[in-house]
Amino acid sequence: MLRNRLLPAWLSVALSLPPLPGTESIPTGYDKWLGEDVHWIITGQERAAFQNLTTDRERDQFIEAIWARRDPTPGTPENELKNFTLPGRSVKNCFPPRP
Repeated sequence: MLRNRLLPAWLSVALSLPPLPGTESIPTGYDKWLGEDVHWIITGQERAAFQNLTTDRERDQFIEAIWARRDPTPGTPENELKNFTLPGRSVKNCFPPRP
């Protein structure tokens, strides 16, 4: 019962939170990739490196490298992990929350 009463309060707090740290200056599209698509699987070091990139070409190359590094079956045409994390699917329930 208490949980049902706290949900609206928790939701209003969650919606009022600022964007994820470091995503404010990242161009649209890339911020979604960093904040949603790979949020649960990218390391802090990789996140910092991505945030320091200055061109879209560098970002695109970085994204390709991230997926290539995490491909469970390198050398095959499909990257199963990448396909699993596309919009509409989520790996966030497979990993513990990140601070």
